[in-house]
Amino acid sequence: MVTLAVESQNNKFLEGCIHAYLNGNNEFPGVIIGTGLEDYLDSGFFFNAGVYHLPASGYTHIFENETYISWSGYR
Repeated sequence: MVTLAVESQNNKFLEGCIHAYLNGNNEFPGVIIGTGLEDYLDSGFFFNAGVYHLPASGYTHIFENETYISWSGYR
């Protein structure tokens, strides 16, 4: 299981590939397991459908204002 809890000044943490390094000796890029955090957690478009709880993944918390975002999810 993977659990993520993020505090940031913007939502740019959602961008980029998710990499797994399975034995500690893998070279970059390891195994690419997602092409963005939304894809990895079975959603899309910056989680625009809102909070959800599924058996395999979920988007469990969001708080944001003009200068701050806190977010959490699991898989």
